[in-house]
Amino acid sequence: MRKLFIPALLILIGALIYPEIGSTRTSMEPVAEAVMQAGADFDSAEVNGFGLINDDFMEYEEMKSVAAGLADSIGSSADQYEISGEDESEYRQVILKSDGGENPFVISLQSYKLPSGNESYLIVNLYGKNKDADIDGMYQNAGDCFAKLSAKKLQITVIVTGHYDGQLAEKDMNEKMDYIMSYLNASYHKNEMYDDLFTATGYTEKISEYIKLGSEKINVDLAMRYSESDGKTYIWLGSPVITTDY
Repeated sequence: MRKLFIPALLILIGALIYPEIGSTRTSMEPVAEAVMQAGADFDSAEVNGFGLINDDFMEYEEMKSVAAGLADSIGSSADQYEISGEDESEYRQVILKSDGGENPFVISLQSYKLPSGNESYLIVNLYGKNKDADIDGMYQNAGDCFAKLSAKKLQITVIVTGHYDGQLAEKDMNEKMDYIMSYLNASYHKNEMYDDLFTATGYTEKISEYIKLGSEKINVDLAMRYSESDGKTYIWLGSPVITTDY
């Protein structure tokens, strides 16, 4: 079986086995607000979604039509994206990718013929390039895509990336983390630093969506790391978890 288009999402789904999601949606804007309030420069916002759409091995042309319809529903015409794919005997994939404009996106449909049964998935990635990106609008667009296909086992995440110029000392990184969690009124715990990476997970009632790992609710995931090549200290804040490489 081939790897799914977003490895981080595959790891999340495998690790948490389709966790419970809170049912009452509120604004996701606090994710961006917390990073900006902590003094970071904005780099990007992402909304990543993954869901099972049916138990069929879909026809390639049908997948192209479905993907194009989803792109149209989020306001993108055929001349604004590139389409690529694979059509094999046991695996089919269609990818629509737009790099232009203020809100690039990737929509991917993947269909598998497996010994255990057929499966088809939808993966949606939406991106905001500036600090005024409409995160709630992006989140709604992603949710609408999955709703149109009655997706199951659904997970949608929001990730905001920012940076600080230069290398922050460990003490300063800890202070930034504490400030962000305090801003979100989050209960949290820090993880041990490894490979110069600081991480923390927590839960805040400011955001109603969450996952459950055992009996623990999680909807805040924070990471910081210095990049020698860029000369910047990067910060990632995800809800409910970070599903992008860092």
